[in-house]
Amino acid sequence: MKWFNCLLASLLVTFAPYPSASAAEDQPFVASASTRAITHVALADLASQRAVDDGAKAFAKKWRDDSTRLRDGLDNSANAAGAEVATALTANRQRMLDDLAALEGPSFDARFAQVAATEIDQLLLSFREASQVGEDARLKSFAEQSLPTLEQNLAAANALQARLGAPID
Repeated sequence: MKWFNCLLASLLVTFAPYPSASAAEDQPFVASASTRAITHVALADLASQRAVDDGAKAFAKKWRDDSTRLRDGLDNSANAAGAEVATALTANRQRMLDDLAALEGPSFDARFAQVAATEIDQLLLSFREASQVGEDARLKSFAEQSLPTLEQNLAAANALQARLGAPID
């Protein structure tokens, strides 16, 4: 019986998930993308509460849903690859949220649209790069599958930004 326990323990160690070398190469993408996904959910939540424009509220709701799905998918792909995801906002990202929260009315809506467009654009660039040169097949595939949703979100954010008269970055 003792030999069986040793055999079982060695099998568990042998087949335990280890971070792949490719996951280490993709770690900067995972860290950045997961931080942005957390930020996007927080921005959308803030806009759902503070926006006065119905279009901004509708965009915030859809963006939150899409960002939550993206975050969950990234978590699953990263965990399978052995990469670590961010679990909280950075101080800079929290400051960005605080600055936005200080605005009210149409000023809030316009700045929200501008920030959302910039944020989505940066995330889309990151996902495009990961889909082309990512090392881990799971993360690369996830990035590629996420592109259409990110492109739709960017188009919607740009349209909202233009409609609200927010400066285009």
